[in-house]
Amino acid sequence: MAPWDERHAEGVERTSPGHHPGNSPEKEVAPCKGAAHLAIRMSQSLAKNLIHLTFSTQDREPFLAPMVREGLHRYMAGILNDLDSPALALNSVTDHTHVLVNLSQNQSLAQVVMEVKRGSSKWLKTQGPRFCQFHWQGGYGAFSIGQSGVPQVKSYIAGQEVHHRGATFQKESRSLLSRYEIAFDDQFLWT
Repeated sequence: MAPWDERHAEGVERTSPGHHPGNSPEKEVAPCKGAAHLAIRMSQSLAKNLIHLTFSTQDREPFLAPMVREGLHRYMAGILNDLDSPALALNSVTDHTHVLVNLSQNQSLAQVVMEVKRGSSKWLKTQGPRFCQFHWQGGYGAFSIGQSGVPQVKSYIAGQEVHHRGATFQKESRSLLSRYEIAFDDQFLWT
């Protein structure tokens, strides 16, 4: 039998046989005549959603000077902690930010991104007249990773300054989108 993949999703039963609301843990149920089995319900929801998140300044303007990055990173990390989505790594260069975040099971990705961008934008605007017109781009890139990929992604995020001596944010974004097999139209990617 071939391994399961998304091609097999059509017609898949969404509940397990014998599971009926109201069954208590370790209660015997018979989904089919003569086929009794033990049903055990999980008492809690557990999840680990590791996301490599990246977004740029509006029009990739070079707002993120080294003098504000440390404070910006602390502030962003605080917002993420408040959203129960701690940052595992965070780094910026002049025109964009990368975050490795453990996304809360109780927050949507879109909500977390909106809150971290809104809060950090407000904070940056308090850092002097140079930042009064600061805005993040409207969109973002988000890429799921497995636990075994954490060291590699942390290293990648930490090395942004060196990495971007030879690559633009646009080139990096196209590379990430291709690596994660995300279709995109270059005409609309930067608007």
